[in-house]
Amino acid sequence: MDILYIEADRNYSRIFTREKEYLLSVTFKNIEEKLPQPFFMRIHCSYIVVCLNWMPLINTYNGLYRCL
Repeated sequence: MDILYIEADRNYSRIFTREKEYLLSVTFKNIEEKLPQPFFMRIHCSYIVVCLNWMPLINTYNGLYRCL
């Protein structure tokens, strides 16, 4: 399973892959603590992304970003 990103959903977490979406009854914080840090990064209070999938971003305005 190749994770693209993880989203917080109240007391659940949604894991998104290329093929499917998974809903887990595990808190976002619990998942974050178990992920290997060099490969996953929390970018928002509700999102964790896989660093390997990153594109270069530019901070444009008020915390918003755009892809290069």
